[in-house]
Amino acid sequence: MDAFVEQLESSDTKVQVASGENIALIYEKSHTPRETDDGPVSSDDEDEMAAEEARFVKRYDVYRQNNQLEHTLRQLATESSKRIAKKDRKTLHTNFSDILNTVQHPALGPRYSTARDENGRIYGSRMTVRVHKSGTMKIDKWWKLHRLQALRRVLGGGFVVHYEDNEVVFESLPIIIQAD
Repeated sequence: MDAFVEQLESSDTKVQVASGENIALIYEKSHTPRETDDGPVSSDDEDEMAAEEARFVKRYDVYRQNNQLEHTLRQLATESSKRIAKKDRKTLHTNFSDILNTVQHPALGPRYSTARDENGRIYGSRMTVRVHKSGTMKIDKWWKLHRLQALRRVLGGGFVVHYEDNEVVFESLPIIIQAD
């Protein structure tokens, strides 16, 4: 964890984003689904976000200097230096606001939105990835994002063919294709 936090100070935006995504993944994995022997949920709150977080239990402390980490992530999420290219600043802002949200609320995935629809329900994760012409994938956990990125990096343009025809690739990502 210390190595990832140290890499947040890198001058390369790609290194910073990769390190931040790994930190978010570690925080997400520190919370596991609640089991029967974990006891009852202590919250009577009807808020959907609190209910989602109550489904998970914190198993271990990820990083001892959590306040320092949150401060660094907040700075990266609001970076406004002229020495960084506009495209890189936008990348930093979008990624690190999600990473900071995950550090503060580990049960929530990337692009989690607390906005409500017309029925009053929280939208939740709004990250969707277009998969060829067959539909879209909803990415609501960091592990899904990491796995998708790795499969796309290895398979390249053949990702859709492998996802549809290769059983191992299909089982590595849950059935998450939604028709448009």
